[in-house]
Amino acid sequence: MTDEEIVDVIIVGAGISGLYAAYRIRQIAPELKILVLEAKDRVGGRTLTADLKTSHDGNETDRFDLGGQWVTDTQENITTLLEELQLETYMQYHTGKSISELHRRVQKYGLPVPFVSLLSFLETIYSVFRLESLVSNVPPWNPMMTRNADYLDQHTLADLMKPWIRNSATPLLTAAVRTVFGCEPEQVNALFALTYAQAGGGFMRLSLTDPGCAQEKKIKGGSQQVSQLLVERIGKEQVRLETPVQKIVQNDDGLYDFNFV
Repeated sequence: MTDEEIVDVIIVGAGISGLYAAYRIRQIAPELKILVLEAKDRVGGRTLTADLKTSHDGNETDRFDLGGQWVTDTQENITTLLEELQLETYMQYHTGKSISELHRRVQKYGLPVPFVSLLSFLETIYSVFRLESLVSNVPPWNPMMTRNADYLDQHTLADLMKPWIRNSATPLLTAAVRTVFGCEPEQVNALFALTYAQAGGGFMRLSLTDPGCAQEKKIKGGSQQVSQLLVERIGKEQVRLETPVQKIVQNDDGLYDFNFV
């Protein structure tokens, strides 16, 4: 974008949210000039679908989601968008046993959580109940009305759980947090985590594959298709990759100046 070029709408980030915003604006006001700026060399944000080898000789590949990948019918906005983009879903396979890797040890399990030891199993269940109890007291319309909101907002999820668990249960809960939030417990604000769980119906509903739970369904062909198809609807020329925004300044006229590489 040159110094003289004027754009009506600039959206920072080419994940699903940013591209969906551009898509809706284009539908409502097609006369507006829209530009989406993305720092990475691809669209999709936290969704990433890759072709991985599935045979010893490397001649066969299949598509795997390496980032955000699950949807459920209770998520009305994304479900409606999938129908609009003509993307199909299928039920997450969960029959039989699952596999986990904890303490560098791979094991199979048939319970809702891996069974490392009786102590770690009990501690995990106890911690989940403690979290669910805290979640139930969070008003999603105003999380700052939560009891001890200031304390929760100043601490991480790891800080919150530390008094409840010993080392034996830590890997189990860490794995659950990684699955739900895509990061470590030390990187998640405690109040945000509780509010997020409240909006999703609780921590267990965020990690189970039962009907209505967050991991109920997957998207045929991979979740990154959502962003890729939105780009086609918006126009590839409206999306600029490898363009990290460094600064946004509002001038005296109410207009915004964007500084990017």
